[in-house]
Amino acid sequence: MQLVIADDHALVREGVVNTLKGFIPNLIAIEVGNGDALIQVLDTCISIDLILFDLSMPNTDAYEVITKIADAWPDIPLVVLSAENDMGIITKTIHLGASGFIPKSVAIDEMIVAIQRVLKGGVYWPSVYQLPELQEDEDGWRDAKLDGSPQTLTRRQKEVINLLAEGKTNRGIGDQLGLSERTIKVHIANIYKLLSVSNRTEALNKVRQLGIISSKLN
Repeated sequence: MQLVIADDHALVREGVVNTLKGFIPNLIAIEVGNGDALIQVLDTCISIDLILFDLSMPNTDAYEVITKIADAWPDIPLVVLSAENDMGIITKTIHLGASGFIPKSVAIDEMIVAIQRVLKGGVYWPSVYQLPELQEDEDGWRDAKLDGSPQTLTRRQKEVINLLAEGKTNRGIGDQLGLSERTIKVHIANIYKLLSVSNRTEALNKVRQLGIISSKLN
């Protein structure tokens, strides 16, 4: 596995890498100290599996970098690793295309769980938060919180989960629904959260059990 960690503090980079090497065999880590260096690595390397990204690096517009990576390298999951824990910041990074948000205050075990979930195609953010859902109304996109019950899946979420059941990729779902892959990722993150699952297989099993989609779908 090849990881890029972007953080302006060498001690933080070294600590995270050494920790992960205890859990991830054959880990290869590339360390960079700012957003420009991160983009240069992505431009030259073809086998990056994961990006860990600090929000507060000097001379770096973190949100701009997240957006650029989500657009140019959508298949490489980016996880924010930050001292921040504000819900507005967490929401913004996920909406821009990050696959996860790990506060630097979390325990090592939780960080490993988060990374494993992301590598399996899931999305992670601290469990104490409910990520606002992107919904459509007459005025366009807006944030709306759900009550956490599987029965409150929105019409759009049901469309997404049915297309997941048909085996479509995030990009394929976005193309069919006329939405960006980034938006589909947010919908899927919220579906996982509402169903208390961590991956696509668990989500499909759960919605079949609940009768939200037909058990006949593959």
